[in-house]
Amino acid sequence: TSVVGEEIKPENVYVTGYYVSGGKMNTSQIKEGFLVTPPTVQREGENMMTVQYEGYTAVFSVTCKKVMYIEAEYTNNEEVTVGTELVRKNIRVKAFYTDGTSEEVDGYTLPVTKVYQQGLNTFSVLYGSYVATFTVMGKAALAVEQLIAYYNGEEAVVGNEINKKDVEVIAIYNDGRTETVKNFTISPSIPSKEGLNKMVVSYGG
Repeated sequence: TSVVGEEIKPENVYVTGYYVSGGKMNTSQIKEGFLVTPPTVQREGENMMTVQYEGYTAVFSVTCKKVMYIEAEYTNNEEVTVGTELVRKNIRVKAFYTDGTSEEVDGYTLPVTKVYQQGLNTFSVLYGSYVATFTVMGKAALAVEQLIAYYNGEEAVVGNEINKKDVEVIAIYNDGRTETVKNFTISPSIPSKEGLNKMVVSYGG
């Protein structure tokens, strides 16, 4: 059974040629060089199709079902970071037909492909002339909200560079997570005077 609008692929059409040789009727399968019209099934129910090959014509029928509606869902229930591309394998689109059957389908389009806001994101799926929607929960991109730095070394010497091993830097993220980070920078990295020196720690994330 085909679907309304579906193209008839030549490899799915079995064409037999009949030949007379030496007074005997012979047959052979014709695998290419023939033309099927119309090239797509046009309506629900029985469709009559024509095959043309080297001036000869044959007719066959195709029973066709029609899509009634489609449904779509995102199968990964985890929150997705804003700006992240949706994973296509996690999108399930199902077509429901007039004969009571249904199946998962591909060949759909997704006009918006990235999570665009925190909270509920609604996406549309287009399959032919049919539309379905599904939702994905978005979360903020991970970002550093605060840095805390401690100097744990011995008293520094003026003119000598601060050893980064003596500095502990803790990053606090917007999701509440904390982490001791290593790839930070110190500016200035060399004490310039006796007594208290103010040093600035920077971390790019």
